[in-house]
Amino acid sequence: MLIVGKCLTLGRYPELREEILKAIKSNNFNWEELVFAASNQFVLPAWFIQLKNAGLTEYMPEELSLHVAELTNINRERNKKIINQATEIAKQLNANGIAPVFLKGTVHLLLGLYTDPAERMIGDIDFLVKDDEVLVAAECLQSLGFQPETKYNAAVHSEMKHFPGLVNYDYPAAVEIHREVMNPPNDRKFKAENILRDKQRIPSDHEIYAPGFSHLIVHNMLNAQINDKSYVNANVLLRQSYDLFLLSERKNPQNVLEAFDKFRKESDAWIAVSSLLLGNPDCLPYKKTSATKNYLNWFIFMQQHPHIAAVYRQTFYLSWRFWRYVMLPARAVFDPSVRAGIFSRLSDKSWYGKHIDSYRKHFK
Repeated sequence: MLIVGKCLTLGRYPELREEILKAIKSNNFNWEELVFAASNQFVLPAWFIQLKNAGLTEYMPEELSLHVAELTNINRERNKKIINQATEIAKQLNANGIAPVFLKGTVHLLLGLYTDPAERMIGDIDFLVKDDEVLVAAECLQSLGFQPETKYNAAVHSEMKHFPGLVNYDYPAAVEIHREVMNPPNDRKFKAENILRDKQRIPSDHEIYAPGFSHLIVHNMLNAQINDKSYVNANVLLRQSYDLFLLSERKNPQNVLEAFDKFRKESDAWIAVSSLLLGNPDCLPYKKTSATKNYLNWFIFMQQHPHIAAVYRQTFYLSWRFWRYVMLPARAVFDPSVRAGIFSRLSDKSWYGKHIDSYRKHFK
């Protein structure tokens, strides 16, 4: 995994080429393992492009190189379509008085964060609007033929961070309309209203916006460490780490996250882990405290002992589910919106199947 991370930084640190070439020429080097690792971490196109730009793909088996090149080209064309889709969405929303703030991979594409649009693998298009614009935005997208994957439940509106995913198979990506970027109660610590206040306009014929670079860095950390639970699970999220590396060219992540001054342990750990995975580049400095050192040791242990890590993560998941089963009814006693949400879910027959599927997906 470390060699994949170092390859991702070749564009900024070309002096690493000789070190990587030496590893390639060693007897125990396995191209298939690297391709699998890069693919599993959703950085295969970025990894291949960096190798190609450094003149290292000539050492790759020809058949494998042609296969990865084809996948990279496919992703490039898909991302071009996603950019067009985002522009069309913005045009439709602008006509209804809404200026979307795009998020995550899509906004990185729109900002030109990558040297090649093929680098980023993207699932959904995410964008943020004001809370009172969510339903209007959903109606706008439905006028383009998008349909919600699950039924919108007004009773849980205040508990959800985004409208149910919208899909139109004539377009390359599903769409999520966000009212917040964090789930309750963490939405109080990183509010959508602050992102909307400090947004930056993306050069375009339409009103298309991005979060400010400080907020992009904070969201990158929170999405990995809190939303995706990387901090507690010690998961490798190389795609997000690579995004942090690229964002560091615009602003220093350590300074940004210190100024944010929330989730300090998670913030310090995120920069440290990202730095480790990318070969400790000087653009990702972090505080080498005892807490950070201990976390890195634990993180490395979890990668080196995958069976122990799997048991730990399953135990944590079940504990988290149990906590939810206990705490939601307790919150419902004092919060009418939580209470309404529970009754709404329990009265929806399709919810039970989806709930069971969530366990199946986790333990597959």
